[in-house]
Amino acid sequence: MKARRLWWIGGVLGVGLLGYHLAAPPGPARRAEAAVTETAPLPQDPFRRCATKALRGDYGPLQEWQRVGYQRGLEKGATPLPVWVTTYYPEEGFARGEATASGYGCSERVAAANLLPRWCFVWLPSVGIRQVLDCGARANDRVAQRRGAACWVDLWEPRRGVLFGDDNGGVQTAWVISRRR
Repeated sequence: MKARRLWWIGGVLGVGLLGYHLAAPPGPARRAEAAVTETAPLPQDPFRRCATKALRGDYGPLQEWQRVGYQRGLEKGATPLPVWVTTYYPEEGFARGEATASGYGCSERVAAANLLPRWCFVWLPSVGIRQVLDCGARANDRVAQRRGAACWVDLWEPRRGVLFGDDNGGVQTAWVISRRR
């Protein structure tokens, strides 16, 4: 918003006083950033609302993969889906940094799923954004479907009970952000 205000002021005062770089209209990159501003009304959709706030810095600095996930979700869309959520952790033999099916190490970035495409992003209101970088037992998907969920998602946590108090978060709505759309 500040750049747009300076552009307007530059137009009123004349380019010579503020310099061309301040008076020039924002390019495509600046327009994309301007879509996520403090003054823009927040969307009603829970994912879009959180992504907007995350990208404008309300939750502090984002890691690059988080920025990519939120940005892609805003640009390409995120599909709400009922998922059965469980957790895995070092006490089960999955230490921080241990390689997942994708080759990435276990961390707070990692989600495991069989029926969601590897590399897609998953956002849960109770947890935040994760990326599907691992897989698990096929039987988990059958259990998830018996519980009324479309699929199963397993989230890595640094120790048991950090996310939900036990291994099971139950059926929750997750927003799935595909890599291709």
